[in-house]
Amino acid sequence: TIFSNPHGLDEKTKNYSTAYDMALLSSYATKIPLYREITKTKYYNVQTSIKSYSWTNRDKMVFTYPFFETGKTGYTPQAGKTFVSSAKKNNLELTIVSLNDSNHYENHRLLYEKMFNKYQNTLLVSKEEFNKKKKDLVLKKDIYYPLTNVEKKNVDIKLIINENTNSELIISLNNKEILREIVYKKEIKNDYNKRETILSKISKILKKIF
Repeated sequence: TIFSNPHGLDEKTKNYSTAYDMALLSSYATKIPLYREITKTKYYNVQTSIKSYSWTNRDKMVFTYPFFETGKTGYTPQAGKTFVSSAKKNNLELTIVSLNDSNHYENHRLLYEKMFNKYQNTLLVSKEEFNKKKKDLVLKKDIYYPLTNVEKKNVDIKLIINENTNSELIISLNNKEILREIVYKKEIKNDYNKRETILSKISKILKKIF
């Protein structure tokens, strides 16, 4: 990706990117609450001391697709109609990017429905169960990954223990690594100071008595 200006319009400078890079950028942007709020706003009104202004979101999916989360349309004569969107259903959020597509709204809807029917956001490792079994290790979050029913049978999970550093959970699908998650060492609390404090209190009480 090469951005030669901040607005993306075709001028003397050029902007080049790919659908994949736009998907990465969108996936990052959707983590920003303000971005989600702006892109999901259907109408926006502003009143100044002179007049009032009213805007309607030009992204049709915000009105027509119930699982819509974020979206940004675009158009230049060279790029054609472009569209980046995200949708969430059953705890699975997906991003779709289409470039030079005149039927982008319908194509995004069809692709979302196809992928939501095919994939489920599958719980692979429960942090609660893991932490109960591994008393000296801590997993800080549940591990989910989108899988088909067939893929669920071909998942392999390995715990790699590192003595000097944090350990790792390595998750593979069909013998290919798809996810790696850090497992932290549990901090061993030192009760020496507590015992010392209790003993000092007892000592003070005995001194007062005797």
